Amino acid sequence: MHMNKGAVRRWMRLALAILLVIATAGPALANSELHPGGRLFFPLWDVSGADPGGNPFGGRLTFIILTRLAQFFHTGPNEDAADSGSYTQFTYVSGNPVSSTPSGAPWFSNNCKARNTAQTPSPGVNAVHFQYYGKTCNPVSEIVWMSCADIDLFVLSGLQNTAIPTRDGFSGVLSQGEQGALDVHFVDDDSQQFKDRMNENSLMGHAIISDVKEGWAAQYPAASAKSTQCDFCAAVDGGSRVGYEPYPMEVFIPWVLPDGSGQGGGSLSNLLSLWAPAVQPGESLSTTAWQVTAFWYDGRERPHRRDFGGHSVINFLGSGPTPIDSRFNVTNYFCGHTDNGSQAENDGKPRDIGDGTTGPCVPPDDSSVFNDLDHQSDNFDTQYSSPLGWWDIIMTSDSGQPKPAANAFRSGRGLVGVVLMSGSGGEEGKGAAEAIRLWHKDPCEIGSHGVGIAYGPPHVRDRLTANWSPDYLVYFNAFTFAQQGWICENAPALSPGPDFLNLIP
Repeated sequence: MHMNKGAVRRWMRLALAILLVIATAGPALANSELHPGGRLFFPLWDVSGADPGGNPFGGRLTFIILTRLAQFFHTGPNEDAADSGSYTQFTYVSGNPVSSTPSGAPWFSNNCKARNTAQTPSPGVNAVHFQYYGKTCNPVSEIVWMSCADIDLFVLSGLQNTAIPTRDGFSGVLSQGEQGALDVHFVDDDSQQFKDRMNENSLMGHAIISDVKEGWAAQYPAASAKSTQCDFCAAVDGGSRVGYEPYPMEVFIPWVLPDGSGQGGGSLSNLLSLWAPAVQPGESLSTTAWQVTAFWYDGRERPHRRDFGGHSVINFLGSGPTPIDSRFNVTNYFCGHTDNGSQAENDGKPRDIGDGTTGPCVPPDDSSVFNDLDHQSDNFDTQYSSPLGWWDIIMTSDSGQPKPAANAFRSGRGLVGVVLMSGSGGEEGKGAAEAIRLWHKDPCEIGSHGVGIAYGPPHVRDRLTANWSPDYLVYFNAFTFAQQGWICENAPALSPGPDFLNLIP
């Protein structure tokens, strides 16, 4: 179907108006990485949902909003961003302004100066590497350019969406399917190769997934990891001496309504997109595999176990043809108590009423309904008895990606995930959605399942307050549990060589 320019403009206005939807919706739950970093991992883009009727507006969109922190502050307005006289030195981050010119004006290196409107590209614009992954985990790359204090909106659309053209760099991954992940980091301007990493922590990012037909939008923050000097990183892959904070090996879905829960437009379904990013961004994940042990807990603290894994997991928690666990569905929840260990319980029981019998799982409608003295902590006693749940997901094995050293226990990867909880009921404009980023443990904290798995990963700020090499930070997940504890407790002031993994008892 051919569209004229006016129709395209109208569609773009409609699509971008989706950004306004989140102003009226509750914010997505976030992880603790709400800080600028040198690497951002987006665990889900979604351009699925082609309209079988051939509607050119059919299909979901994913908006990637990327912001680069200004490494300076303004002293006054200026007509041209190239006028460095209007900026003052502000930061000490490697590669950023470090001194003043003889005249006293601030000096800017190549990677921290606002865009010069007279040059394209200008000295203030730097290369940012986009690594798209599809369901087969084969990477597809794209280079975008960002200047200091820049903010950019990248719209990802499917091949079926004839109203918004597919990005050239993105189209190559769509042969793997219509859902995947995105890994973002700074690279050297000249080589533009993913191994030539740049040590700067100024990236912030959010994703917005929208479905205009169903009438919803959901947003989540990218998983941000700070970059740091890492001598061992160059020895591992031949790239630059830069590495990143590790992602956690234990993550949590802090709350989620079970699949099939009702809302205004129909029943909800929970799409989990769970990834184990490469230790260094840009690597292929097509030959890798990992396994997790997951426990989900219902409203009465009853644990239910499910093991799963793969190159990546993009699947519904409790619905669809191949759910992760079909028990995580409202059809399996019981309003009361049951001896069936496979059945989930609501967070309360039918409420007691004055004549000694029980009422339904609904709020009291008159004064004859008493507080539930047996379940005083559940939904404030007099509210709904509701199906609820939360998940604890632990990486138990990791293979395929090379280990950083022959005696390493694991490759060093962690987990990043998001749950897209959405539902439309098949009725246009009646949908609802929420994106829930997965949480994780604090640095050097043992998880709820006790010893033997992994500690929460440390951050750059923890290394700075301790006295150990950043190499231990970047490859923290490659160590055994005992070795991780030794690092956390002893803060080794070591300068590791190529065999640094041998230095830990």
